[in-house]
Amino acid sequence: MGEVRPAMLGGEAVNCHAISTFISDLEREDLNGKLSLMSKLSSRIEEACSKKDTEAIELCYQINCHVFLSAEPKNPLKQYSSRSLMKFPPEYRSEIIKYLSVKLIEVMKNNSLFRERHSLNKICDFFDNFPIGVDAISLCLKEVLQHICQCLRYTLENLSGNLSPMEQNELIMTTHSALRGAVTVLQKFGSRIKLLVENNGGDEKKCVDDILYSCSEFLNHELIPMDSKLNCGLIVVILFSVMYDKGYDLVMSKLMGSYSSTKGMILIDNINFKSKLAQMSACYGLLNIMPLEDLCKCDISGKKYFVDAVIKKLLALSESTDNNLCLGCSRALQQAVQILHTGAIKSCSPDCLKVLENTDILMLCLDFVWVSLDHYVDCVRHAAKTILHYLLQIADFMHNKDKSGVHLGDVIINMVGKLPSYKKSKYIALAVLANEFGFQKLRVVFPDVVSTLLEVLEDPSMSSHASNAYEMLMVKNFKEENEAKWVLTWIFPLFDTYHKSNVGYIVESIIAKAMAVCPALLDHILSTLDDGTVENSKLKVVMVCLKIGARQGLLEKMCSQRNDPSMWKGIIKYETLMLALVSCDNEVRLDALSLIVESNKTTQRFDVKELELVKCFLWYNINCDGPSLKQKNLMLQKKVLTRIRESAYPFVKIINSKNVNETQVAEARKILQEYSKFLDWLYNFCFKCLFPGANATRRASALEILVLLDGIFSTSSNQSVEDGEIKLFSLKGNEDFANLLLISFKDSFESSKNLAFSLLTKFPAENLSFKDRSWINEHLSVGLKLASSVKPPDCITAAYLLKFVASLPEAETLLTDKAISIVSPEYSPDFSVIGKESNFHQRNIFCMIWILFEQLKREYAVAAENLLLAAGSGPIYGTLFSIRYLLKILDWKAVAENPLWKSLILELISLCFKINEAVIHVVNSSSPEGHLPMDFEPAAHLSISSKPHVPNMLCNKNEVSGQNPPVTAQMVLLCSWRTVKEVSLFLGEISFHAPIQKEVPGDNDECHLLSEELVLRIGEHFTKLLSETKHRGAFEQAYVGFCQLCKKLWRHPSGILSALPKTWLKGILGAITKGKESSKLCATRRSAGVPFIVQALVTTQIDVRQPTALKEAMDILLGLLERRGNENDDETSEKENEIESRTHAMNILRALFRHTLLGEFVTPYVARGVMASIKGFKGHTWAERNSATLLFGALVIRIFGVKHSHDDMHRRNRMTGRVFFERYPLLYDFILEELKLATMASPVKGASHTSHPALCLHRSLFPLLVLLSRLYPSSLEGTDSNMQLSAFIPPLRYCLKSNIYKIRELAARATVPLITSTGYISHLDEAFDDVMRSEEQNLSHGILMEISMLLLEVPYPQKENAEVLSKKVEPWISGTMKILSGGSKYHNIVKEAYVRVLRYLLFISSSAVGSSFPRDLWDKIRGVLDVHIKNFNFSTEMSKCQPELAASTWIQRSTQILLEIAVIADYSPEMVVKMLCSLLDNSGQVPCVTVTLSFINSIFGEESSECDEEEDGLPLFEWPRTNAWIDKVQKHKTYFLKDRSLAFSTVKFLLHNTHSHLLQKALKVVGYLAISSLSVEWKKVMPDSGVIEINPFSYLVDLCQSQPENVGRSALFCLSALVHKVVGSDLEVCLTSKTGTVYCDLLIEFSSADKSERSRMVVAEAMVKNHQLLYEKAFNVPAWDHCRALVVLLDLLGDHSRYVRETAAKISESFDFSEAHQKCLHGDEEKSSRRSSTVERCFESPEMPIQDQYLDISPERLKELVISHFCRVFGSLNKYECVITLLVLILRDEGCEEGDDSMNEERVFDKGEANLYGEWLPLAKLCAQLLSEILDDSVVRDCSPIPASVMSLVGLEGSEASTVLDLLELVISRINEKIEACEKMCGMDLNPFLTPGYDAILKEAFKVGLALTSAKKNSYEMFILSEGFFNRLTNSKILSTFALLCE
Repeated sequence: MGEVRPAMLGGEAVNCHAISTFISDLEREDLNGKLSLMSKLSSRIEEACSKKDTEAIELCYQINCHVFLSAEPKNPLKQYSSRSLMKFPPEYRSEIIKYLSVKLIEVMKNNSLFRERHSLNKICDFFDNFPIGVDAISLCLKEVLQHICQCLRYTLENLSGNLSPMEQNELIMTTHSALRGAVTVLQKFGSRIKLLVENNGGDEKKCVDDILYSCSEFLNHELIPMDSKLNCGLIVVILFSVMYDKGYDLVMSKLMGSYSSTKGMILIDNINFKSKLAQMSACYGLLNIMPLEDLCKCDISGKKYFVDAVIKKLLALSESTDNNLCLGCSRALQQAVQILHTGAIKSCSPDCLKVLENTDILMLCLDFVWVSLDHYVDCVRHAAKTILHYLLQIADFMHNKDKSGVHLGDVIINMVGKLPSYKKSKYIALAVLANEFGFQKLRVVFPDVVSTLLEVLEDPSMSSHASNAYEMLMVKNFKEENEAKWVLTWIFPLFDTYHKSNVGYIVESIIAKAMAVCPALLDHILSTLDDGTVENSKLKVVMVCLKIGARQGLLEKMCSQRNDPSMWKGIIKYETLMLALVSCDNEVRLDALSLIVESNKTTQRFDVKELELVKCFLWYNINCDGPSLKQKNLMLQKKVLTRIRESAYPFVKIINSKNVNETQVAEARKILQEYSKFLDWLYNFCFKCLFPGANATRRASALEILVLLDGIFSTSSNQSVEDGEIKLFSLKGNEDFANLLLISFKDSFESSKNLAFSLLTKFPAENLSFKDRSWINEHLSVGLKLASSVKPPDCITAAYLLKFVASLPEAETLLTDKAISIVSPEYSPDFSVIGKESNFHQRNIFCMIWILFEQLKREYAVAAENLLLAAGSGPIYGTLFSIRYLLKILDWKAVAENPLWKSLILELISLCFKINEAVIHVVNSSSPEGHLPMDFEPAAHLSISSKPHVPNMLCNKNEVSGQNPPVTAQMVLLCSWRTVKEVSLFLGEISFHAPIQKEVPGDNDECHLLSEELVLRIGEHFTKLLSETKHRGAFEQAYVGFCQLCKKLWRHPSGILSALPKTWLKGILGAITKGKESSKLCATRRSAGVPFIVQALVTTQIDVRQPTALKEAMDILLGLLERRGNENDDETSEKENEIESRTHAMNILRALFRHTLLGEFVTPYVARGVMASIKGFKGHTWAERNSATLLFGALVIRIFGVKHSHDDMHRRNRMTGRVFFERYPLLYDFILEELKLATMASPVKGASHTSHPALCLHRSLFPLLVLLSRLYPSSLEGTDSNMQLSAFIPPLRYCLKSNIYKIRELAARATVPLITSTGYISHLDEAFDDVMRSEEQNLSHGILMEISMLLLEVPYPQKENAEVLSKKVEPWISGTMKILSGGSKYHNIVKEAYVRVLRYLLFISSSAVGSSFPRDLWDKIRGVLDVHIKNFNFSTEMSKCQPELAASTWIQRSTQILLEIAVIADYSPEMVVKMLCSLLDNSGQVPCVTVTLSFINSIFGEESSECDEEEDGLPLFEWPRTNAWIDKVQKHKTYFLKDRSLAFSTVKFLLHNTHSHLLQKALKVVGYLAISSLSVEWKKVMPDSGVIEINPFSYLVDLCQSQPENVGRSALFCLSALVHKVVGSDLEVCLTSKTGTVYCDLLIEFSSADKSERSRMVVAEAMVKNHQLLYEKAFNVPAWDHCRALVVLLDLLGDHSRYVRETAAKISESFDFSEAHQKCLHGDEEKSSRRSSTVERCFESPEMPIQDQYLDISPERLKELVISHFCRVFGSLNKYECVITLLVLILRDEGCEEGDDSMNEERVFDKGEANLYGEWLPLAKLCAQLLSEILDDSVVRDCSPIPASVMSLVGLEGSEASTVLDLLELVISRINEKIEACEKMCGMDLNPFLTPGYDAILKEAFKVGLALTSAKKNSYEMFILSEGFFNRLTNSKILSTFALLCE
């Protein structure tokens, strides 16, 4: 940082040189450095002032003046310098003022180019809270005025010239700055300027006249924006008032047009307010400049008050549709009414009161308010709201003064009451009225205001206004009404609204406001639970209210006043909280837990019941899916543990204190014991969550909580009592727990591996097996084998395992011995050196890396001889990864100092270069994914060794196949690219961490590890790799390593090394510039690694210094693209090198623009990038155009952001034209010019013959249209800039007549956002007129597409829009009906677009308020469409040429609107059914039938499926959600259910149709019409056998089994609906036992995890609908099918999809679980006494509460209740079947082929789990507990055969079993076979890391163990069987883990 040099502040050095030196020092610093330097200057000033050093003081203020003048506006330096100047002693102030004025004059003189706004901004800065600056301006006032005058004259003269929009905009901005300066100067020095003019005349008079003339011209100039014109208005009024005695009268007469020419006032005669904006600006000037007393006087004629005339003029001007004018008028009117408000109420001005009494101003302003409150511009609405507020206060003031007249407030209230409910103005006005009058006065006019406001809350466009009104009325009414009635009126109605998805957050804010007003509200809300019913809707509201109450501190007050032990803190019952913790709603569960856990005091202790509630939550929610839920859960658990620790401190102090009684000590000990018990429970519970098969969330959450336990209750922070009796928590060493953590190294997520490792290192080794040398040796061998595995996940497991072994002190001797034993004879390092200089960990790491290094050398030797052999036996990358992982924990400074370490690292680097050479030819091949080395000749492709004795792989196939698994192409590629990846990362990390030799040797030079030559070699390796590699995985990881190298080099002090990145950058950019001639750069695959080279070099510089490399790269690359030739040049005229260079440049630019770190830095280059990419679309080669497309896509994302929804045109991905062109001003002229060129271009070669230039495809048209489609007009457009989007509309309209469909579509899409709301209707009128006149089909189609998009994207709410548009619907349609009635004159695609327009107009007509529906018009349209549909022949149209394919779409649209007309026009249901049957009976018309079936499904509320959507993603049928629509649809739905003819036609169509998508729709309809469908005959006409009768159930079953899944699930939906109607009904159709069994088969099949979510959802809905299938005899099915139905339901409750689980959980509404829970889980008193922790819930008190009806329960809790309910209801009559069912649920085979997959050596990646959420152990434990209570000898001896369908559920297809023992013996036999097969294949005992399928074997063994453990107590045969099985488990080392997790 620069210093303030003493020489600068004294002596003869007071000169410009000293100042410039300081300024230059200042410029070199960043902002903080500059402020620091200024601070030092300030201290120097104080010192100089104290010493009265005149020269130093003079220099200091001169420096401050220079800083002030040079700094930009709003710069902190400018403010700092101005404050410093104000602090100088008063005697120097005059000198400072003089100096500032002189310097300002110099600035004004030097500023010769008036387009620059520098000097003008300086003038304004002098008035910015800077009195000295004002005085300085006063000294040079004449010069300032002349400068402003010259600027205004210059801009006025040049503004009308032939300039581009950008040049015009620059002049406009200069004009605005000049006008700002003029306003400031005139307001401050107006009287002085008048004296100057009067005294001097001449130049001063001319200067003022010129300013006045310029302003008057600017007022009427069309290019000047509104803000500048407002300043002009102020200047004109100021100058008139200053220069003329009756200046205000003159302005008013000019404004009103009553001015008469006066002799000698030529200038005034020439000043006119021609435009409306000029008149508004003059009014604005009068209101802001004229004093109140002048405004309230009459004008020169004596007939009108000034203010009255001005307001009326503004009201007249505000009726314009111009946005700018409307906005300006609203601001001016707000100012006028505020003046009247201030004058009447605050000043009590008689003149003002006289104006109000004698004019109708208030009523006129009120009319303006009603119009403007609904304006789409926010500023206008806010101004109108403020005006209404002032009007009400004025009216109330006037009425209190004279109560004889009508209160204007009452008039306003009545007017608001008459406003339609869809008007925003109604709710804005309500809020204002409530604030002024309260609720009681409004209740008469608004009796239903509460329900109305709550209904409006659901409308997103109105919700903010409605909620504001609701809050205001509610708060005001609280002061007027008693509390109980207030709660009933305002609060309880909110609860019904709260559950609607889009208003929850609004209701919460209202409740928070209500609680702030009424703290007792919480008591009223809690009273809703007193009725005993606890539904989820109530729970949700109560939890939210409690959360808000806690946030506001209300709960603490309530707790202090209550003491009820049965209630939590005396507020809410513990049972209610327990139910909230198992609610189906995630937010309710988390809110309940946060309520228990969070407290304002961390020392507030937990009571026992609260800890039990925490246990309950963890039991049911530790496996919750969803990242956000998991994070919130962990956050709350951390709060629990922290609060336990903090709240334990006081009790520890009590115990250790000697001044407390024994009772207190005993109580403290009891509390600490409870804490300790809870922590022990939590510790054990978390470990038990690491069972095999636990889902990822459970495992991760359990490990996170264990880490929190260790961190929070570590030794340093743990609290213990002196006598050692109590210790809250400590990690207890347990071998079984340690093994669970060790097995966690196999976890799929590396975060879980990390957590497990951190926990393992805390375990005391003396209590475990870690001291055992054999254990260490075994796990060392396992780690080394995993490192050489062909499966990539195994290498990560190996790294963690080896790292853990190395962390053990006991492993030191073993590792040293192992390392010494494998050292080659020619190299024998002295390992004792490592021992002397390092700790045991460093020594262990060294030995471990040495062992891996030797293994790596062996693997390289194999790869060098034969790559195929290496890929199948030792693919190198695993060992290298393990080495790299171990190196991360080293101290690199110590490594550099140790010669052994240094030698090892250098040898590793050398070996890495060799390894890279062995595999690089694969990733460098032109197609690495298909590279098969065995296919190439000669053998050199297989081996890089030139030794003659190396065997050729082609000659050793038998040998390889006999000893190694077969090698696939995937394995070869995997070996190659992952090896390259690891080499790159290894070299990158070494380069970043290892010390590098310095350029100049010093004393510590021996501490370096890498030499400069080696660094150069590493850099060359990276650049070559990135330049030539084709495989993305390889060069992406090489990029990571290269970034690390570059980071180190940019920071390195060596000049040679720090200059390397720039050298590489210049080299790569030079190679790109030269093109194909220069290098081997990859020109395909988006330039492969080339962009990554530039990206690495550029991004790594940012962290170190200014991004000069980025600037250099961007300038070269963009310059390369900007030098392209003319687009009309032939392809041959361009050199191939230039094309390739541009391709590379665009690919690199794409990478740079996409990079997150470069976001701010690349912004200045975005405009040039867009221009270059659009020009790239004109390239002659596909490669160049493709690169341009990718670059353009990256730029669009950089400009507009990433996609936030499926819709590309989402509001968040769009931008106003004003903002866009302010950010990228270069693009305005460019886009406009390119668009004109594209629309006026001559036809390209090969285009169709046409005379119209817009009909051809211009290559740059697509990106231009895409850009414009994302822009929309700002409501402030034109206020401060002349770059308006309306300029783009004419060329876009030109594109609508293109003969290319996509161009027309894009042009229509781009035009829509450019239409302003004010021009919306007029533009539609013009568009319809164009359609009427048009004879060109392309133009007609383009305009119709534009109209349809305009009608879809309405600029304001649909209801309000409909009111305006509905009146125009009839003339629009009447004028364009020729398209439908014109026969074949119009193409089908034009008709389709027209029908789409008709559909939107139909909905507009139906939603209009206050106007009748034109039914005659729509009847006529329906008639025309009906004729077209009847004459349409699908087969004939399909046989025509390709363009006629649009016929299908247009007929589909016609059918759609035909049916919608029937509903909207309120046709009778009979007529609608007749239409539907007619369409269905004509099965040949596929498009018609498709729409018809979709229509029927939509009537029944069916959501659109994948086959029901249009091309643009919109559903075919989407009914409005209004009550009127709901009633209409419900009427048709009711009739459809009763009518048999519709069912008959649908069934007939179903039986005779073969189209799969139609089958889906028809099956859905039959399912909805289930009763009618069963009552009609199912007959099918067969070609051979005539009419045959079909059994509906058999037919649907056959469809489920024979059709694809999408049809099958629809058939299952239909079948379930029919079954539901048959069961328990008196229909003649009966459900046979066989059909019921097959139905269960289908439910099992479609509920499997490999089916789609839609299919599983259908099964879930079927189970809820047919819940009797679980146990009731109403289903005529065998008992075994009830068992299988239970299996299906439990599978659904554990499904991967949250929506499937929640749907299945709705079955809780059909059951009464209370008796089941009591009898089955608790049993009688005898069983209850011997029951030990039923269901292993792991908590004892309080028990789960019993409700008469359980609703909205979480699936995890519901599983327990369902199984218990099933055992009671079904097991009482079918005990044997119930026992088998429980065994099946325990032994269930989930269909996972994990064991088979993991034994397949060819599979390098494990097969993913189909269900990532489902878990087997909690359910198996529950079933085992129930089994132990139900099983007895009678069941064991029962010999009833078990059906094959049940046996298949446990994976025993083809096996037979007739007893429980048979079933268990078969499963045990299967496990034994698997264990023996694994041991035989591996030649060792089962090992969790090396045994294929170990997890599957473990899981299956656990299941059998659970079943036997629960059954052996009740049967001797079971006991014998269990003893043998557990002995086998002991031999396999599984029993100990089983005992921990399952017993």
